[in-house]
Amino acid sequence: MKLEFLDSIPIDAPGDPILKIHSLAWADDGRVYLSDEFNHRVLIVDGNAVTVVGARGGEPGQFWYPRGLCLAGKGADRKLIVCDAWNHRIQRFAPSGEFIDSFGSIGDGDDRFHEPVAVIGDDD
Repeated sequence: MKLEFLDSIPIDAPGDPILKIHSLAWADDGRVYLSDEFNHRVLIVDGNAVTVVGARGGEPGQFWYPRGLCLAGKGADRKLIVCDAWNHRIQRFAPSGEFIDSFGSIGDGDDRFHEPVAVIGDDD
């Protein structure tokens, strides 16, 4: 196996140029998920196709500085989990980018966050 490090990876994303990738996740099917933090969106790269998920805002499926993300679950139960930092919540999406649900708000205690920045998923 040959491993080559690049200082950039060309991605032709629709809309604004990518500003800052905070996190990424690779799926078994080859898709790559990127949190484009300063553009308030998540990019799903599938070969040469790029899908944009979200925009700046506080409504379901929108972000205000998406940061950490991961994939959790197996098969049909697989979900994309995204830390929506300045909305102080966690959002869940189908692997294709459709919004499922969210939880959390600012504060201390159960389901309360102060700018969540990382999340870890498992296959269960």
